[in-house]
Amino acid sequence: MEDVAELSPAQARERFRAGGRAPTAGWCRGWTQANLIAVPAALRYDLLLFAHHNPGACPVLDVGEPGACSTALFGGDLRTAVEVSGRYPRVHGAPVHVGDPAGLGIGDLARPDFGDAVEVRDGEVPLFWACGVTPQAAATTAVAARRLPP
Repeated sequence: MEDVAELSPAQARERFRAGGRAPTAGWCRGWTQANLIAVPAALRYDLLLFAHHNPGACPVLDVGEPGACSTALFGGDLRTAVEVSGRYPRVHGAPVHVGDPAGLGIGDLARPDFGDAVEVRDGEVPLFWACGVTPQAAATTAVAARRLPP
C-alpha cells in the first residue's frame, strides 16, 4: 500500500479528482495543506476581514478575482482543484490552546467533528492548532444566514 505522506500535491489532487474521498491529515509530507474558500462576491470583504482577524485558522495565501478560475499562486483550474497546497512557513503557528479540550468546547476527543480521533495517554497534554475547516463552516453558515443567491 502506498504511503500517502510521500505523494506530491499534484498526485494527491489527481486521486481526489478521480473520486477518492479521505481525510487529508498526514498527506504530502513537507507541504502545507490549504483550503479554498469561495464565496459570493457580496461576501468577499466580510470573509477577508474574518480571515484577517483569524490568521491561524484561516491564513490568506492568495485572493482571486471574482469569477477567476486561477490565481497568482495556483495556476491550475480552481473549479476542479480539491485542495491547494503550498510551502508557507507562517501557516498555523503556535497552538491556540493547551490542555483541557473542554476549554474549546470539545466534549470528546474520541468523536471529533472533523479529522481523526486521537488518544491522549497518561502524562500527555493535548495541544490544539487552528484549523481551516472552522472558517469554512463559519463562511457556509454566514452565506446561509444572509440568504444570498448562490
